[in-house]
Amino acid sequence: MDIQLRDYQKNGANELYTKLKTNDSVLFQLATGGGKTFIFSFFIKYWIGANDKNVLILVHRAELVQQTVKSLNKLGVDVEVIDSNNKTPKHNCKVYVAMVQTLSRRLKKDNNYLPNIGLIVVDECHRNDFNNIFDYFDCKRVGFSATPISAVKKNPLKNMYQDIVCCAGINDLIKEGNLTNNKTYTIVGVEKHKLKKDNKGEYSHSSMMGQFNLPKMVENTIIAYENKCKGEKTLIFNVGCEHSINVCNAFIEKGYNCKYLDGNSKDREEILTWFKNTDDAILCNIDILTTGFDEPSVKNIIVNRSTTSLPLWLQMTGRGGRLYPGKEYFTIIDLGGNVDNHGDWSSPRNWSKLFFNPEKKGDGVAPIKDCPECGFINYLSSKCCTDCGVLFEKNEKVENEVFKIALVGTNYNDLLEYDDVFNNMLKRYNILIDCFDVVEEYKYKKDLGHNHYSTFHLIYDTIIKSMWGVKAKFFLENKKDVIEFIKIEFKKQYTKLHNFDNETFKTKTMDKKYWEDQFIQKINKRYKIDF
Repeated sequence: MDIQLRDYQKNGANELYTKLKTNDSVLFQLATGGGKTFIFSFFIKYWIGANDKNVLILVHRAELVQQTVKSLNKLGVDVEVIDSNNKTPKHNCKVYVAMVQTLSRRLKKDNNYLPNIGLIVVDECHRNDFNNIFDYFDCKRVGFSATPISAVKKNPLKNMYQDIVCCAGINDLIKEGNLTNNKTYTIVGVEKHKLKKDNKGEYSHSSMMGQFNLPKMVENTIIAYENKCKGEKTLIFNVGCEHSINVCNAFIEKGYNCKYLDGNSKDREEILTWFKNTDDAILCNIDILTTGFDEPSVKNIIVNRSTTSLPLWLQMTGRGGRLYPGKEYFTIIDLGGNVDNHGDWSSPRNWSKLFFNPEKKGDGVAPIKDCPECGFINYLSSKCCTDCGVLFEKNEKVENEVFKIALVGTNYNDLLEYDDVFNNMLKRYNILIDCFDVVEEYKYKKDLGHNHYSTFHLIYDTIIKSMWGVKAKFFLENKKDVIEFIKIEFKKQYTKLHNFDNETFKTKTMDKKYWEDQFIQKINKRYKIDF
């Protein structure tokens, strides 16, 4: 078969071959959608033609086995698959493809199970779960990954590979016309300071559930969909099974065409076929559709969780990047504050720097800011929002121009009344105090026999936290009005919770000086500023 490689693919393959002459192991980086399988198939065809030893390809999913075999067969390369149906290799091919779990068990029983291997090709090598195979072979090694950052932070990829070839990034492939451009929006809601990390450095499941599974956050997901994605094919990544089911059910209750998929779903193929053929389909999943899943017709990605992992962030968001007729761009909605940590999906990245210096923070992504009007992600140097056109004020970060609690849902609207004197301030800064958690906490404490004073600081802290947002400057410039507003708002919520009238409230609370002192003390303690 006549092989036609694009220029960047040809250049990358040539650089890989050159580096492999002087190194025993090389990592090849290429963004998802760049033709990774085709490139390593081409490379393997060229390699076996110039060497008398065999090639072993390692993959981690059954779907990738068949994808690899198909790609090599198109190039005229015969492949022998090592799986449950082939326990004794026939050794009639120069190329083997195997899942790591299967091959590992075979090698433990017979360390000469596959002789004469001269090259190992590792797909998705950032997973870092292939290393136990390497001990059985003394040969060259090539790892392929779109995101060359080890899933095991204590064992970076530079420990397994001596050099790296950076073939093409996401932004390069968009310019080449091989990937679809994106629009990314961030939605304020999750309180990231409440997220705790597990022993692997990822946000723990329990702490994420404590945030994302709240009724207000489930409602936020629907509001985000209705604002940016309504009626279009949407893939949602949730925290866990319970959270994903709750989100799915909430969409169904609103009348939307939504289904749920996890690793135990027996009707997986049926659901994926439905998703492919249904224009307004909404599919909730956890993390099973991050790699090995390509549905080009996906128009929207909602990341309804937080992650410390850049590879996971790019894998989730990248599911919308495939080209599809009529799809000029796809939309990413970040509900977990991930853009702040990892940058936009299509931001240029210095993968070589990340590979050789994995211990250093930051990934060389250009600084960004979100639009206060629509939430669209712009480069920091932008003078106006690329999406809605709003002008940004000069010499100040847009994310600090307003403070707000956006898309907050509550069943206690009667608690959210404000005095006329603050109407202008509320309209200008879009302040919305969310007392959903306060009310629930009060009910819980009341059932335990606590008196009304147990909610005093709970309400007070909630109001301060909700109003604070990211706008320290506003507090400093409007101290008097803010203190007065908090006092009035506290009085309203406190009296309504406890059914006090105004006179009773006055006898049960402190004087004005106490209010001011409490506010100043809490601001100083929480935000470390001299108020």
